[in-house]
Amino acid sequence: MSNVGEKIKRFRKEKKLTLAEVAQEKLSPAMVSLIENGKAKPSAENLKHIASVLNVNISDLLGEMTREELRNKLKEIRSSVNPDNFTSEEIETALTNLKELFPNLGQNVESAHIYETYAKYLFLYYQLYKPKFDLLAESDWEVYYRKAEAIYEDLQMDSRVVRVQFQLAQTEYTKGNYQNTIEMVDQYLNSIHTYDSYDIISGMIGLKILKIQCKGALGEIEESFQLLEDVIKFSNEYLVLDHFYMIYNLGALIHYQAGNYDSAREFLMKINKFLEIIDNKQLKIENQVNAIHFMEFFEDSPEKALEIIANFEKEYERTNDVIDKRVMDYLSDSKARCYTKLNRPHEALPLFRNLMTEYHIQLHPIDIALREINKSYQALCYLQLNDKEKAFQYAKKSLNIVSKFPYTSYYHFARSVLRDVQLSK
Repeated sequence: MSNVGEKIKRFRKEKKLTLAEVAQEKLSPAMVSLIENGKAKPSAENLKHIASVLNVNISDLLGEMTREELRNKLKEIRSSVNPDNFTSEEIETALTNLKELFPNLGQNVESAHIYETYAKYLFLYYQLYKPKFDLLAESDWEVYYRKAEAIYEDLQMDSRVVRVQFQLAQTEYTKGNYQNTIEMVDQYLNSIHTYDSYDIISGMIGLKILKIQCKGALGEIEESFQLLEDVIKFSNEYLVLDHFYMIYNLGALIHYQAGNYDSAREFLMKINKFLEIIDNKQLKIENQVNAIHFMEFFEDSPEKALEIIANFEKEYERTNDVIDKRVMDYLSDSKARCYTKLNRPHEALPLFRNLMTEYHIQLHPIDIALREINKSYQALCYLQLNDKEKAFQYAKKSLNIVSKFPYTSYYHFARSVLRDVQLSK
């Protein structure tokens, strides 16, 4: 309905109110009738009165769509995007449909949800389909996050404000602007003055984890440890467990990188106990992938890593579940690394994969080093095959890349491989 009077009439009938009950002492029933039939235009004061009696926002009367209509439309748009396997066309259609709602938006929570969803899909499009994203006339997701943030603040929905702030900081993080991200996180955390909501506490933990990841990316390892202890204490104090896996997996990685193997194993033991309690397929996949890497690289036990891979593949073969291509590539590459350490170069070399493909965001330095270090493994394979020239080329290339991250274990591994290759020549 596009007519204000028609909307007033519909709301009045839905609430089973008479003309007199809407008019009260502010205006006459006859005037309400004239307004409903489009024969009179309500003043701002009368419109405010009518909206109050009907218990709706003025924007519901002025806009092309009611809040309920906006909710239903947003639900429809979200359901059109497959969260597990969406296409660029699905995101494009969702963005177009969301943008068509903009003229109907006001200062209500539904409008904030729509702006937030639009910003989220816009950033997702940037992450996964950057060549197409670059062709968009409008590409600033921050503008729409800020619109949502302003509405949530006006409505005093503090938990929603924190969620949007986390999303803003996360987009900065994925662009590799780690110092800017830290400053944003500190600003947001300092602006929170009440801990009366589970969602607020959860959002704060998310921000704190983001800061730990930034400190690690900048090589500030001691500060990472201090912040890790802080976030564990904070989450335990408020009994918030939705970030448990991320915190403890991050803790295991930090301790492994620092050579604190016993502490890393304690973190992994707690993760395994946690996963025995919950039933989350995605977390279990991620945990197995991480366990393979930890076992092969840090624990230097390729046989056990291969055993984990075999069990992983057997389980998914039994259930006929489809495994994401990136996971399959990682498993193949992990097998290659294990065979390299077992001095089986002929089996290893065909299995190596380029793990740096199709990334349009700035990966964390540890993620880059973890992927690129496979060139050092390939160097070892060629050394085992006595192709010393090729071994030198791969070892040198690997070290050139990971030398940008000298605080990682991968850098030290690349150095040792290059040294072994050079000594063999």
